[in-house]
Amino acid sequence: MHLQVAVMGRTGAGKSSLIGCILRIVDITNGSIEIGGTDIQRISIRDLRSNISVITQHPALIEGTLRDNLDVHAEYTDLELHKVLTEVQLRMRSPEGGALLQVKVCCSHVFLAKA
Repeated sequence: MHLQVAVMGRTGAGKSSLIGCILRIVDITNGSIEIGGTDIQRISIRDLRSNISVITQHPALIEGTLRDNLDVHAEYTDLELHKVLTEVQLRMRSPEGGALLQVKVCCSHVFLAKA
């Protein structure tokens, strides 16, 4: 089962701190965080982070091709990449640029990870 959760709030509300704790970037000194009834401290960091996707307010792309950004570890076929690009309405020869392109690429990356 895949759940999608959005964390929203005003500046300074603690969104980044919460994500830092969930991804275990920040050590939790008091209490615990459970996902699906499992304490995240019992999940390996690799497994935890590979199963959580974060799209930041200001997504960024790495230098390279669209494929490089979507398939950093060369895990997916052309068909799988084309499918997610279609889902986010992004075409390989798209005139889009800037923030919209970055958001669509980040969304595509999330869809690939959940496929």
